[in-house]
Amino acid sequence: SSNHFSVRLFDVVVAEDELESRKLTAVFLVMDLFEHSLGDMISSNVDNFSVDHLIVLIYNLVCSVMYLHRVNVIHRDIKPSNILITTDCTVRICDFGFARSLDKSKKREISPLAVSRWYRPPEIILC
Repeated sequence: SSNHFSVRLFDVVVAEDELESRKLTAVFLVMDLFEHSLGDMISSNVDNFSVDHLIVLIYNLVCSVMYLHRVNVIHRDIKPSNILITTDCTVRICDFGFARSLDKSKKREISPLAVSRWYRPPEIILC
């Protein structure tokens, strides 16, 4: 059965020199291809968005964020370029580089500084 929030993982790529030195600094995950980001769609001046398209996109985005919060993950960098969209209005959130797990058993401070330079998400502003 297909899960509304599932993403297929095709490959994991690590630089050769990192494998040899045993010092891992970056891992790249190869996943499903999404045709557009919300940022691309906003800047493209496409006028073929209907109210129904917007409702579906917003609904799917809210469901995605609710899912993350339900599994105790804060993204900390949700912005239009990190929201991927297919032609059938499927929404996926990407770029979890600043994401953090909210383990309720551990008291942990989350730095408000580790976010994109020009964007501060609500969870950082409100802490």
